[in-house]
Amino acid sequence: MNRTNASSNKNIRAGLFAVATVVAAFAPAFASAQADNQSPLVKSMGITQKLGDQVPVQTEFKDESGKTIHFGDLLHKRPVILVPIFYQCKTSCPVIAEGMIKTLAKANKGEDKMVIGRDLDVVMLSIHPKETPDLALAKKQFYLDALAPPRADDAWRKTTSAGWHFLTGDYASIRKVTDSIGLKYSYNEQKDLINHPMCTVILTPDAKVSSYTIGNDFPTKVVEDDLALAAQGKIGEQADQSMMFGCVMLDPVTHKYRVVVENVLKLASVLTLLVLVTSIVSMSLKSKREERLKSDDSGLGERS
Repeated sequence: MNRTNASSNKNIRAGLFAVATVVAAFAPAFASAQADNQSPLVKSMGITQKLGDQVPVQTEFKDESGKTIHFGDLLHKRPVILVPIFYQCKTSCPVIAEGMIKTLAKANKGEDKMVIGRDLDVVMLSIHPKETPDLALAKKQFYLDALAPPRADDAWRKTTSAGWHFLTGDYASIRKVTDSIGLKYSYNEQKDLINHPMCTVILTPDAKVSSYTIGNDFPTKVVEDDLALAAQGKIGEQADQSMMFGCVMLDPVTHKYRVVVENVLKLASVLTLLVLVTSIVSMSLKSKREERLKSDDSGLGERS
């Protein structure tokens, strides 16, 4: 074996050793991620997809004007997007609302589809029992402004406002609806803390669960198809929950706001590992090429 090959093999062995070291270093993180799945926090949140189940239409809430209504009062022979959030959330809830708004705005602008108040209704349900109609009204005005096209007229605002509802209610009423859609979350009244997973639920015109969107991704075509299916009173297929994440109002350890994104963290760990492995292999191959060039130059010098 010549010096060049020996050096190359040495570089490859060093690269493989470094890869093994990186894998070993990340192993505890993956083990910890698995262990976290058994934590009380994770156990307190989740989504059981209850396709075909009925949302209780007689459940009482207050709308953004403070008027007492039943959930069934919001049904107008159109499919419904139900969004369980809380209005003062500073982490995941604005993200999921923004994703929905972008999808609807794109459909409204491009093909005049998925217009709230004409093709569908949207119900934003606060799952925090201490939130008020005043807060709901402020949030409605904010989101109406966010969705409004550049030249929105009074007719657009009237139609959209009539089909976009922002509800508040007591804990018992909230739980009737969240239990019916399989949303598992925790609320600590003493500490005023709330932890919940993120999803939207598409209902049929008679308030049966038709489909779910898990996480904050709202592909326009997927949402359009789900709404069309629900409009016919049909039930869709289970959604992929691999990228489900949740919102934690207050971290009990650091006492700072944060978002729990377990699957995202796992994905970030995998991507970091892949980047490191790629860099190591790339450096090894580069070193090998340099050794070959040196060897070729040396051979030319000896022959000359």
